Amino acid sequence: MFDTEQIDSATIVIRMGRVLDNNNAHEVMQVVDAAIKDGHRFVVCDMTGLEFLSSAGVGSLISSLSVLRSNGGSLTLFGLSEKILHVLEVLDLKDYIPMETNLEAAVARCKSQAKPEGSTQG
Repeated sequence: MFDTEQIDSATIVIRMGRVLDNNNAHEVMQVVDAAIKDGHRFVVCDMTGLEFLSSAGVGSLISSLSVLRSNGGSLTLFGLSEKILHVLEVLDLKDYIPMETNLEAAVARCKSQAKPEGSTQG
């Protein structure tokens, strides 16, 4: 499992580690599902240590973002290396998946991307 940290009652941070691929991509969705069950609407992914991102890893990020949005929340990435950012740019996901340079900006952006309270809930 990935390391997580609660920022506040609505927000958690997932630290991605070095690799996000078909061996662990499913774990991202498990963490997001658990976060939603615990009442969190916002997930911030700390990508600072990520060195490899496979198509399965990208898929898990897209799926997580979709599930969170459908529950009135959002997902934001931060700390992407040039290599990982390039992967997301080549896939034309830079404008789809919110990204920031640091934790504080990611938390603020994540919350600004959210649907208002009372919107569609899971």
